[in-house]
Amino acid sequence: MAYISLTEAKSHLVVDITWTDDDTYITELIDMVEVVVANHIHDTLADLEVDGELPKPLLHAMKLMMSNFYENREPVVIGTTTAALPYSMEYLLEPYTNRTIS
Repeated sequence: MAYISLTEAKSHLVVDITWTDDDTYITELIDMVEVVVANHIHDTLADLEVDGELPKPLLHAMKLMMSNFYENREPVVIGTTTAALPYSMEYLLEPYTNRTIS
């Protein structure tokens, strides 16, 4: 299930809604980040739904991850200095991480 619509994704990515060249790629990113977040928290997203919606921190973490993959389409960056932003995805995902051993 797509928890983020294409319209929401394009808004977050600051992509003009009428520009459709990347729609397939953005849709693939939406699907991918759902899987990655579920794997990261060791839980199914459906288990965390409230009235059919995910908690806002999980949705925002997905959008941050989607933005990162949209802007950085290669696994390396040359000629820049980078630093992880504190209070980012890990901060948003940590409260939802399932730590039980099955």
